[in-house]
Amino acid sequence: MFMSSYNFRRAVALFLPGILICQFIKFTPLTTVISSSKNTVLNKKFSLEVVLENYCYQNYVQTPPSVSAVPGNIRSEDAGTPTTIIMDKSITIRKVINDRLQIQPRCYGYSLKDVILRCFSNDTIRAAFIQSPQPPSDLPQRTALLVVRDGVLLHNWGVILDAVTGTVYDVSGGCCTAINPHYKPGQQVQLKEEVTKSLSATCPRPVLLLSHSHDTTFYHYVMDLLPRLLVSNVTRGMLQSKDIDLFMNGKSQFHDKLLSALLCGRNSTKLTFLKEEDKTILCYGSQRVSMREKIDQFPLVILPPAPEQILEKYSLIGKALRETVGPPCTLKNTITTMLEEKQQTIIVLLREKTRKVANLEKWVTTARQAYPLLNFQIVHESDISSMSLHDTGSLFCSAVGLIGGHGAGLTNMMWMTHKNSTVVEIIRPEQGGDMYGYMAKTFQLRYINTQQFTRSVGIYAHYGDVAFDDAKLTAQLKPWLEELTGTELSS
Repeated sequence: MFMSSYNFRRAVALFLPGILICQFIKFTPLTTVISSSKNTVLNKKFSLEVVLENYCYQNYVQTPPSVSAVPGNIRSEDAGTPTTIIMDKSITIRKVINDRLQIQPRCYGYSLKDVILRCFSNDTIRAAFIQSPQPPSDLPQRTALLVVRDGVLLHNWGVILDAVTGTVYDVSGGCCTAINPHYKPGQQVQLKEEVTKSLSATCPRPVLLLSHSHDTTFYHYVMDLLPRLLVSNVTRGMLQSKDIDLFMNGKSQFHDKLLSALLCGRNSTKLTFLKEEDKTILCYGSQRVSMREKIDQFPLVILPPAPEQILEKYSLIGKALRETVGPPCTLKNTITTMLEEKQQTIIVLLREKTRKVANLEKWVTTARQAYPLLNFQIVHESDISSMSLHDTGSLFCSAVGLIGGHGAGLTNMMWMTHKNSTVVEIIRPEQGGDMYGYMAKTFQLRYINTQQFTRSVGIYAHYGDVAFDDAKLTAQLKPWLEELTGTELSS
């Protein structure tokens, strides 16, 4: 019934090597074994850079099917001369994907390196997803990072063409996708001259495409676009480690200011631009992030989830910017501090180009006379664009109220940290959605709008000017203003 010592030793000698081999195979990461056409390297932890070099070698030295190579310019394995690949100038669209759920087959990885090794080992899978392990998602293909191979930017609003298969990916979203150029199967796409030029032997790094429909105005840039940059720790990790480049729309002063704050931290006053061919270098703490001014043709294009798929995007970006600006936004964040203010400030925003409120300044004059203990501070929206983020945060953090016409300036309510402060939106019926009301609710601010007594002035249009009924606005705001005044008197 019992095994003799001799048989036991014999069994160990026979089975132990097999057990050890199985354990080695079980626990050896896939990244320790990568094969190329020339050699196989074992037992080495490969960086993403090495994996990308291998990927580029496999896919671009060996010319893709729909790409014609110029004779004599294919890279020699021995000489190491540059590879030149010329894309066809005209590509026929074979398929248009408007929803990530249409992407088949679905392949996932937890990092870009993981995706390359798992999904892009051959030419069958053309798009894959980078899904963060936490938090899990019911529909990861809609909330994950999408990686598209051989991507060409067709439109600055995030429309990508897979130049090998002719598949268009129009999945970047945005509020105004209806006015995007609509591509259809069978349509011929003429590529720009710079796209058809040769790729270098050291093929371009992957690019994070941070653009979507209508993304450069202040509200949509802050509340739709920048959360796409923040939503994934994987994205920020790749930028920090300089594994990918960044492409995004927007060249104005406020674009630079906000992007600098998120990428460079609170001690940064502006972006540091270092021109290097078509690249712009941004600081990222002690790191540098490479930002491209244009997209030609890339082996891998990464698209973050569409803004409408990002839950709690208002609180996400608000928290990030307040933490970046620092102390001014955290000093005055309680009702007690409000009571200690000698004169409470209500900021009145004046629009200067579109959606101007014709009688707002006149109403402010009357309100100042009726409530002398309150500070109605008029701020022109153009003044904000020239202020530093620190000064902007300090201005709005000190306010107990914000009054202004429907438009991007109301986005600055994100700086208001006084509990139960009030936002008043001057808006006529059908002028816009409830975005600012929802934003106020997210930031725990009271919200009032004037739709019931506001009308158009001049042309009735989305960007047209408006005027409100003075008496009705005064009556609507009276309880709030008297509450502020009574609080001031009792303190």
